[in-house]
Amino acid sequence: MWHGVADKPGATPRHPATPPVPGSTETGFIAHDPPAVPYLRSGTLISPDGRAVGIPDGSWTDFTELADGRLVLVQQKSLTVVGRQRRSYGLDGAITSRPDGAAVAWTGTDGRVRRLDTGSAEPVVVPGGRQLSPACRGIRIDGRPEPGWQTCDRDGGLLSPDGTYFASVGSVSVTLAPRADITAGVSTAFLGVVLDAVWEDDGHLLVVVVAADEARLMRVGVIGDTEDLIAPVRGANDRTRPVLVLPATAMQP
Repeated sequence: MWHGVADKPGATPRHPATPPVPGSTETGFIAHDPPAVPYLRSGTLISPDGRAVGIPDGSWTDFTELADGRLVLVQQKSLTVVGRQRRSYGLDGAITSRPDGAAVAWTGTDGRVRRLDTGSAEPVVVPGGRQLSPACRGIRIDGRPEPGWQTCDRDGGLLSPDGTYFASVGSVSVTLAPRADITAGVSTAFLGVVLDAVWEDDGHLLVVVVAADEARLMRVGVIGDTEDLIAPVRGANDRTRPVLVLPATAMQP
């Protein structure tokens, strides 16, 4: 899928193809153009350059990377920050991260929003802070959007990095459309359930689709082109321990 289709004019150039991660593909499957963002695969962090790093065992459902090299892993009711030291915190909901890796924020079990900045050992409480819904990550302070955290337009569509397109994510399909003319959008349906989605670059959305016991990582372009990026990953029936997880990277125009 998505073979031989050129990017739209003005889109961010794609990353050059690199060899598939050893052990991450099945015989005969070759990923010609791997994902340009990191992802979790069965207890391993896969970087865009193909490096595979083991992560602590857990039922991780979300993650983000801070610019100082720390990894923030999320599971139900808690998050763990992995670096030189490992620290865990209570969590009520999802995390929100800045696209530049400068900070991550979350709502604690006491209802207060906390923010962990690059270089800071401990999070601080954000006075008047409120997180947006997990499907539309962001932060508001005293009702006003906080600059640098926006991920969605006013109708809840995930914004592309340059703000030109939005993605409307359904249970079995996604629709990508230019913000200037939503009637020109293209919908793509899948033979499975969409569990996760994030913009890869200005013109492509990454999607995790689960059918039966297999999870697939797919790329969807704004012109409707699609591509399977890795071989199907088995063991997707346990929703508490997803075998494929995309990052909670915020995208802002």
